Amino acid sequence: MQALLDAPMFKTRWRWNVSRSLLIDRMRGGKRTPAPLVRMRADDLLAASFPAAVACGETLPPGDIEVPEHPIVRQTVLDCLNEAMDVEGFLEVLRGIRTGRIERRAVDTPEPSAFAQGILAAQPYTFLDDAPLEERRTQAVLARRTLGVKSADELGALDPEAIRRVREEAWPAPTSAEEVHEALLWMGYATVDEARPWSDWIAELAALRRVELEAGRFFAHEASRDPQRNSARTPRGPGTHRERRSAPLRARERGFRAARSLRG
Repeated sequence: MQALLDAPMFKTRWRWNVSRSLLIDRMRGGKRTPAPLVRMRADDLLAASFPAAVACGETLPPGDIEVPEHPIVRQTVLDCLNEAMDVEGFLEVLRGIRTGRIERRAVDTPEPSAFAQGILAAQPYTFLDDAPLEERRTQAVLARRTLGVKSADELGALDPEAIRRVREEAWPAPTSAEEVHEALLWMGYATVDEARPWSDWIAELAALRRVELEAGRFFAHEASRDPQRNSARTPRGPGTHRERRSAPLRARERGFRAARSLRG
């Protein structure tokens, strides 16, 4: 908790808390209070409520800074620990390391870990001493500039189980014949196996001649069988209705592409 008192997030969340608790005015005279004034007034309240948080470190007594029993100060500390940081998760990791539930393993790698990029790319003022940047040992560490071929291929790989779950969630779940007809319009078609759960509604639509079976696929009667070919035959000469006709065709093409992605 002592470390977060000097972090910028403490003052940021302090301003948020004093603003939402109406300790400072958001509006005055029908106009929004400028951000610099809000920041200045929030700093004044922090100095009055928690003087040690804004005091110079050389003037403070040795030891930990005692946090006052102020409700806004306590709320700000809790927000920093639980919202900005996951202190419970951090403590759970420490407990796991202590009990042996989390294994510690030293691994020699040709390049620094991704978790070390923060300290390797740190600015000079991050360090306590005043050594120049060119003398830092962090500058002698070569970080990876590009991805390897194997890493680049695996970087965008998706979990097959996640893909299957997304397909199941995106697959239409009609509750009436009209919804089945609408699904056939944007999907383009449904195979016999895919339409088996909708057999009663398909039969109802087929009796009304709103659904047709061609080559083992159910099509809506007014749906296009090949939207790309129809789009290619759209007139493109001057004086035609190309703009008016291209929008529905593009919508049908998007529906066909979405249906293909659902089927894998």
